[in-house]
Amino acid sequence: MITIIIAGAAGRMGHALLRCAAYSGSLRVVAALDKRGDPSVGKDTGTIAGLDKSGVVITDDFAAAQKADVLIDFSSRTAAAEHAGIAAKRGIAMVLGTTGLNAKETSAVKRA
Repeated sequence: MITIIIAGAAGRMGHALLRCAAYSGSLRVVAALDKRGDPSVGKDTGTIAGLDKSGVVITDDFAAAQKADVLIDFSSRTAAAEHAGIAAKRGIAMVLGTTGLNAKETSAVKRA
């Protein structure tokens, strides 16, 4: 079982990833992230993705999230650069689907 963290969980791609993980049989979401102040923070990932409750609640604090094998990031360009650094420090592989990174953010991701 591959454990994953989904960043940008409240967005369209986040919902799609949550549904894919739920039906995969080989992926388990252990944490879900979205931006501070988003109305989804504090809600169950299953509920927001149109599934049964999962027991995983969306948080806005990556540093407090459980360790996982992989971070799948479809957040914002500034958050993605920050997430890359945290993932690297924690030894978490990262799949980056976030677009629109500027040169500084791209450099930060590459350094991580």
